[in-house]
Amino acid sequence: MITSSLTLITVYASNNIPNVAWFGFINSVTGILILFNLGLITPIIIVNQLIRPLGNLNAASDKLARGEFNEVKLNYQGKVKELDTLFNNFKIMSEELSSVETMRFDFVSNVSHEFKTPLAAIEGCVIVLQNDELSEEEREDYFKRILTSTECLSSLVSNILLLNKLENITTVPEISEYRLDNQILQILLQQETIWNAKDIYFDLHLEEITYTGPKHIMYHVWSNLISNAIKYSHEHGKIKIHLHKKETDICFTITDKGIGMSEKDIRHIFDKFYQADTAHKKDGNGLGLAQVKKILDMTGNKISVNSKPNEGSSFIVTLSQ
Repeated sequence: MITSSLTLITVYASNNIPNVAWFGFINSVTGILILFNLGLITPIIIVNQLIRPLGNLNAASDKLARGEFNEVKLNYQGKVKELDTLFNNFKIMSEELSSVETMRFDFVSNVSHEFKTPLAAIEGCVIVLQNDELSEEEREDYFKRILTSTECLSSLVSNILLLNKLENITTVPEISEYRLDNQILQILLQQETIWNAKDIYFDLHLEEITYTGPKHIMYHVWSNLISNAIKYSHEHGKIKIHLHKKETDICFTITDKGIGMSEKDIRHIFDKFYQADTAHKKDGNGLGLAQVKKILDMTGNKISVNSKPNEGSSFIVTLSQ
């Protein structure tokens, strides 16, 4: 456009302007035309580099506000650094929100399923108990089934409430100094009926260790790990529990020779409601190890797992002093 305009002006000037002012006139007109054309180009640049991307971002935020997480598509290819950062942060935010929504949906679905199973069992037992021809032994059996199902429901509710409490803690739990080995022994005694029924032998090596931490919630760590080891051990099995100091840390290890886990199970073992062994599903609801992981993460401690199918599992908890 500049070339064509300049050509027309050159023809006009050669016929109408004296030679003495010719070169000065051409230079001035050229500069004006360049500025004029830049004035036309600048709005196009602004539209392509700023207005259009912001319009796309606005449309994406509108979809995000309506909960359409999977419909958010952003692909910024401009050269404005600030916009590139903004689009990248928005993309990360939408992915995180989508993940949270998926987790929420899965959680509600799992909770509904976990409630439905014992409730269906209770309903079935109550219907059968209406039969007047049942013997006393049969009635007693159905009453025991109802009791088992109500205990399952009670445990599920307690675990959900505890997990919800842990996830919403905004203040540091009460810290106290106490004997960690005594706390572990207390839990073993509380679960004596269960491990006695399976005739399980314990190999205990517990050092006398004074630990400073949230005593109340740490109780759930040891209780869940010990009950899991008992649950997945074979009858007449052996469980090793070691507690000792390792340099500046405290190391707790619990090892069983039970059914073990595959690599896939190990990757998901701390997920809510995940149960590697469906044969023991009636004995739990898949929230215990999720509680353990949450508590240890919250207190700045670590847990690791070693396991092989049919060879047993070993959980190692490392507490920072």
